[in-house]
Amino acid sequence: MKLQNLVLIFATVILLNSTLLSYGATWSVTQLTNNDYDDDYPEISGNHIVWEGYDGNDWEIFLYDGSTVTQLTNNSYDDDIPMVDGNKVAWRGYDGNDWEIFLYDGSGTTQLTNNDYDDYNPRPSGNNVVWRGQPVCGLDIFLYDGSVVTQLTNNNDYESEPRISGNNVAWSVSDGNDEEIFLYDGSTTIQLTNNSYNDTDPEIDGNNIVWRGNDGNDNEIFLYDGSSIIQLTDNSYNDSAPQVNGDNVAWFGSDGNDNEIFFYNGSVIIQLTDNDYADYYSEVYGNNVVWCGVNGSDEEVFIFDGAIITQLTDNEEEDDYPGVSGNTVVWYGFDGNDYEIFMATLIDSPPVPEPLSLALLGLGIIGLIRNKTRK
Repeated sequence: MKLQNLVLIFATVILLNSTLLSYGATWSVTQLTNNDYDDDYPEISGNHIVWEGYDGNDWEIFLYDGSTVTQLTNNSYDDDIPMVDGNKVAWRGYDGNDWEIFLYDGSGTTQLTNNDYDDYNPRPSGNNVVWRGQPVCGLDIFLYDGSVVTQLTNNNDYESEPRISGNNVAWSVSDGNDEEIFLYDGSTTIQLTNNSYNDTDPEIDGNNIVWRGNDGNDNEIFLYDGSSIIQLTDNSYNDSAPQVNGDNVAWFGSDGNDNEIFFYNGSVIIQLTDNDYADYYSEVYGNNVVWCGVNGSDEEVFIFDGAIITQLTDNEEEDDYPGVSGNTVVWYGFDGNDYEIFMATLIDSPPVPEPLSLALLGLGIIGLIRNKTRK
């Protein structure tokens, strides 16, 4: 590489570090819960936020609709792992014998399953809900379309990680040799991958599906755009936990020392972090990317809003599991006694200094150069 190119890149990194972290937007943080039991694992869609809370006896499901908190369940068994899409909330509940799937549609709750085997991992999208159940030997995928339940798979393989967007459903399945990615498009099932290594952790938004696949050396990030598969990364370190929203993808990858956050904006890869501590668990919505960073002795929450990075938390307690929808961020944090749910909303986003666009372009170039040089 030419010396002048190296100097340009080095200057760009310095500019990015000084500009991104110092020219922050204004965010307002609200503590949604304040009680003497744990509240954790929040999920967000629009102005709706769900989480699970322990009431001293078991776990229950709670919903914040932008103004008030409603307790959706109140029983003597565990309800957990809620997922939300708009005002639709799906979760699993234990009925004393096994786990069943429940759906809150904005007005009432419907029990979608009632059988003698476990049902897991529900995900809503509009009127549709997908989950996996274990009717025989393997794990199969089921889809509720607002009126009836259809079993999408029926075999002895172990399907897992079902994800849904509209009528599209993606999942991974072990065929006895490795794991592959499948897509149901509302009428037929398509096998997207067919190779000799593991493809796992699918996420879907519209026609776009992302996952991590092992190339024989390490894990890389792949994107299916509705017609073809694009390998977003090709390097010598592990890239993990991809998330997708529209054409935008976020994930964390090791740089040889620790995990950093990466963002694909539909055209180039931008490395959002470059520090000496671990950054992980990223989520993306439009140009907004949130993640956790082990800044010092505890986890803090950060957001990139398409132009600048803002540190939303700065304390000596754990803040974890961030999610983002529009200009709202949610996470759970330890308040010294137990875990509570927190929300941050954007109040003011000042104009971005002109050099920042050059910095982002330079960092995007760095991402491309790193991929090229490590092939």
